[in-house]
Amino acid sequence: MAATTQESPLRLTSGVACAMERSPEEARLEVDGVLPADLDGCFLQARPRPAGSTPWLVDGIRLRGGAASRFRADEAASRPCLFGPVPRLAEPVRMAGTPECGAATMAAWPVPDSVDPVWHTVVATPGRDHAEHLVVDGFGRVVRTTSFPLSGTPLVHTLAVTARHLVVLDLPVAYRRAADMVGARGPYVWQPDRGARIGLVPKRPDDAGAPVWFDIEPGFAYQVVGAYDEGDRVVVDAVWHRRAFDRSAGPLTDSGSAAVVRWTLDPRTGLAPARRLTGPVRHAVVDPRCAGLPEHLFTVSTAAGGAVLSRHDPRTGEVLTCVLGPGLVAGQPVMVPKSHGDGAGWLLLPVERVATREQQLLVVDAADPAAGPVAVVRIPGGPGPGVRAIWLDLGNVDAVI
Repeated sequence: MAATTQESPLRLTSGVACAMERSPEEARLEVDGVLPADLDGCFLQARPRPAGSTPWLVDGIRLRGGAASRFRADEAASRPCLFGPVPRLAEPVRMAGTPECGAATMAAWPVPDSVDPVWHTVVATPGRDHAEHLVVDGFGRVVRTTSFPLSGTPLVHTLAVTARHLVVLDLPVAYRRAADMVGARGPYVWQPDRGARIGLVPKRPDDAGAPVWFDIEPGFAYQVVGAYDEGDRVVVDAVWHRRAFDRSAGPLTDSGSAAVVRWTLDPRTGLAPARRLTGPVRHAVVDPRCAGLPEHLFTVSTAAGGAVLSRHDPRTGEVLTCVLGPGLVAGQPVMVPKSHGDGAGWLLLPVERVATREQQLLVVDAADPAAGPVAVVRIPGGPGPGVRAIWLDLGNVDAVI
């Protein structure tokens, strides 16, 4: 089918088009070291709540003036969500059943646009031969929907945007009706016979057209680290798993041996050669201002000594590594630009000390990660690190805090 664009009648009843009522519980937190003065905003994570309670919790750390305090906000339906897509960053969105949106319909993690102040996600619905590219504003409202051909209902778990393209991964985890009917198991399962491919979908409606697909080796991307245009080519980096959602081995089969892999998509040849950039990792992040500069890649992994933070330069092979301490398990790092804007930034890394269940937020200078944290925010009694996190600067945070 040809791509089509329309103003969307689809309102996701839970997920991207959310609403939030602020209900902050703030308490000053102990800080070891000195928090950088230019960190003025809120580090937020989203996570599901226990069964029987309200479905989602957004919790985080407010940093301002060298001090730290806790912040929590519950999902509600009384006013627009000033946090936009944040409440559903924790896992793929499973929409509530409606005539427009079936119970097994999934949406990818929303990602911010590289040019405009909007967010993007992709919705795939079983039984349809197409998916929908949704553009969402900062209040979580769907402002545009563009349909593009996509059959078999793959789990579009993560995606990326460049200046010209939406990067969509059609991978061997897909909907299976028999699994959905069982109920106790997820309806999306590992199906290696589907093959794997990466597609470039025109980002703007005036460029609407069918995606350009590139075949790759089977696997699954839990996280796209970054993507950028390089002339006519597109470079895509992702945390890559050899298998995933295999019922016999758990939801992420080989999370301990995932690595950052780079594909270079070349429309002139139709090829997408792959190159492994790192050893085993759990999470990765790049400075969003440095797209196209491959030396700015940071990863988090786990070793016998605890969580390990590394800075990679794929051009030279140089790796700067810092073991952050024994017994630490880390979540996803977030990069926050420094106020002077010289390409450096602060890495905010949530960790849990396994023996005591103490939560911490580490602040690391991205220019010198081997030096370790410049500050450690201690979070007694907090939930463990989430899978997804985001930084909101002062302009966004003050609207609700």
